[in-house]
Amino acid sequence: MKNSLTICIATFMILIPSCKKDSTDIKVIKTLTIDNESHAFINNDGTRYFKNTLTSQQDSHKYELEMVKGVEYRISASQPNALINQTKLTLVNVVGDTLAESLNEGNSKSSIIVKSPETTNYYLIVNLVKRTNPQFDYRLYFEEIIDDVKSFSGFDWQSNGNWIMTNSNTAELTNSDSRVYRHLKLNSPVIGNPNMSFTIQTNSISSPNFGFILDPSEELIQFSEYAYELPSTGYAFLAFKNDGQYTIMKLNAGSMSLDWGSITNVNLDFSAGIKVELKFELNQYNIYLNGIRLKNINGFLQNIDIVVQDCGDGITKIKDFQFGN
Repeated sequence: MKNSLTICIATFMILIPSCKKDSTDIKVIKTLTIDNESHAFINNDGTRYFKNTLTSQQDSHKYELEMVKGVEYRISASQPNALINQTKLTLVNVVGDTLAESLNEGNSKSSIIVKSPETTNYYLIVNLVKRTNPQFDYRLYFEEIIDDVKSFSGFDWQSNGNWIMTNSNTAELTNSDSRVYRHLKLNSPVIGNPNMSFTIQTNSISSPNFGFILDPSEELIQFSEYAYELPSTGYAFLAFKNDGQYTIMKLNAGSMSLDWGSITNVNLDFSAGIKVELKFELNQYNIYLNGIRLKNINGFLQNIDIVVQDCGDGITKIKDFQFGN
């Protein structure tokens, strides 16, 4: 079991006001535009990514991105079935000046977060970080960082990602393996200290990380692998089935503390569904998975943000959400 850890780190992505130039001689493979309804790039086949393959570790791909001044965008790439992501992204202008780079390539994806300084087209260069056993296939994503409002289980929610409300008590996330944490954030007032429960279910062959945040802020965290995916403040619970662990995080605008625990004693069957519960007991909230208590968590249910990592190509469902005593 990992010990409690506090992390303080600088911002995740920076603009680079330098004279560094990248080649503009590479032919543009595709122009990516944002669909107004989904706030994301939609490929001709209906998927939310463009799939491609680099031919060598020296190869580079070039894309054209249409951007609007003042809009905040996430540009990211993942590599399905790769244990360690190896893609590197570089955003340049028409003359090849580097505007931004994916500085924090993690195990799951590479990302650039940028607010467009003007309405124009920019260019994205995709290549590989030099590693042994290179993985050449990748998926490229381009989306606005913005929430939609959905109605689910009798409440209003803010959501990002490809969520569809199939009935009054089921929200379905169509996965595209972006490895981005997608959320359903409660947009309705909560009175008192009610218990809470919901069930998560998926048919994806990849087990998603999942959890929730109590008392989440409107602002997003700007560092670590969770940059622009989790709120900057709040109390978070995340479960990692593949690692057999969970963590309880205190997010505090520039730092985070992590307290780790084991879930190896919990039967987590995503196909059957995993019940997640918060129970208010002895003046504190306790977390349960499939009826087994894990640990208490600070914070109160004035608001809650349900988060699911977009993994694999299946459907992930959040259903049977309810408050009760």
